[in-house]
Amino acid sequence: MVSLSLVTRTILALCFVSIGAAMAKAPPKENPDADYAIAMSHYAKRNYKTALTAFEEMERKYPNYSKKKDILIMQAYLQYLNKEYDLVDIPVKQFVLYYGNQPERIYLDYLLIMSFYRQITGLSKSYNMLQNTYLALLSFISKYKDTPYAQDAQKKVMHLAAIIYYNEIVVGEFYQSRGDYFSAISRFNQILLFKPEGLMAVAYYRLYECYKLLGIIDVAEKYYSLFKIESKRKYPGLPFEITSSFYNISHPSGKQCAAFSRVLDVSNP
Repeated sequence: MVSLSLVTRTILALCFVSIGAAMAKAPPKENPDADYAIAMSHYAKRNYKTALTAFEEMERKYPNYSKKKDILIMQAYLQYLNKEYDLVDIPVKQFVLYYGNQPERIYLDYLLIMSFYRQITGLSKSYNMLQNTYLALLSFISKYKDTPYAQDAQKKVMHLAAIIYYNEIVVGEFYQSRGDYFSAISRFNQILLFKPEGLMAVAYYRLYECYKLLGIIDVAEKYYSLFKIESKRKYPGLPFEITSSFYNISHPSGKQCAAFSRVLDVSNP
């Protein structure tokens, strides 16, 4: 007959084993503040992809965390830093869904515009994106002119405007090279209308060429005089003969003006 004390000891031993096993299988206590600190440490070390993964996991694990707003902002910024520009809008939309027009929305709106801006690679691609980004920047400046981002936005507007006006020159030269002088004149007149810095001399010279080829000599001479004035203003230290050679490209060769032959890119400004 088994003694009571032996039975008791056996039961107690089994209980301890069960408790120990349960403790071993218990998940670690969740600590969102510690996880947030870890994610931020990855960001501080410029491990942007690791940091992004950490913040995305936090959003999944802690849907009601007090710093959810910051997590969404960091996700958008890290997508931008990782050059995943087409993914920036996902956390931005989530922020708007949860927090509406809170002050951080201004920063996220600008970040979203910048994600479009960085995808512009000149005239050969995404011309519609270029125009849409240009208009979005103008709208942002009008709406948030007193914010810290407005000055930078104005610089981006000027740069995109230069690309857009440069496109007018390129298209005008295309028409000119094929003898469609009136269409070319229409394009070059767009430059005179908006007066972008750096392109006025080109427009004056092309208008001089077009009107001369059309036989309208008095108008051609007017634009040639304006061209000389602008060239001397733009290149005050160079003889006129040298500056005029910058623009003296034969047509219908279809070559672009030598002074503006490089493809404009937005990867640096």
